[in-house]
Amino acid sequence: MTIKRNTNMKTPGSIGKWAVTSLLLNAAAVAFGQVGSSNSSAALEVARTHENPSVRTAVCVNGISLAVSYDGKLLTGSNAGDWKVVRLTCKAFFRGIAYGDGLFVLVGGSYIDQPGVILTSRDGTNWTLRRSGNLANLYGVTHGNGIFVAVGDNHAVLASKNGIIWKERTPVTSNTLLSSIAFGNGAFVAVGDSGTVLTSTDTIHWQARNSGTSAYLSKVRYEAGAFVATRSKDLPAYDSRASRGFRNEPSAISVVSVILDL
Repeated sequence: MTIKRNTNMKTPGSIGKWAVTSLLLNAAAVAFGQVGSSNSSAALEVARTHENPSVRTAVCVNGISLAVSYDGKLLTGSNAGDWKVVRLTCKAFFRGIAYGDGLFVLVGGSYIDQPGVILTSRDGTNWTLRRSGNLANLYGVTHGNGIFVAVGDNHAVLASKNGIIWKERTPVTSNTLLSSIAFGNGAFVAVGDSGTVLTSTDTIHWQARNSGTSAYLSKVRYEAGAFVATRSKDLPAYDSRASRGFRNEPSAISVVSVILDL
């Protein structure tokens, strides 16, 4: 099991190189293009453990089950009760995974080790490191209409048609953590800090929606014809009444709702 690395990628090795990382930020943000794979590779080990980590998000396609745990690890398993940790040589804290058009896309990042990480795989075993073009840590990824979309801190929104070439999009927010994104009914919905809700049908033009709450929205999903956003559980219960504003907000989505404290 191997993970291929892009030898052209510039990444910080430690906090001691933070100044260098800051200088590279602007250059990396505009560096887009296809990433070539080098001949160098390193072993990828599946830990044989009977632990059952808490799963943040998971995908199961063609008999392949992959998940991301809340402690930032990639997991594999035959069923949800028998997850095993996959140890990648790429040092990063993983947060999101998606599948589309025959490709798995894993996103994450850590400013201590390696920020802005995107890995892709056809079989769930061999992973290739891609250039994100942005050093922001990534929190969520989804696939729809033939496009992968990843979101993260510093209002990062990245889009790709093939999982290899990623382009940065400009949302209407500023310096906002976008924690999750979902696709449904022809639209993308991203959520995050301060009740932020953004919608788009093409990943290029984004519109801010009124969620009716200032709560941190940590997750959004599409189910039964509705987008459902979940906030952190440590905020006042009265915010649940204010959330009705998001339910009634006009948008390109036929049914939109917020359920809090799930």
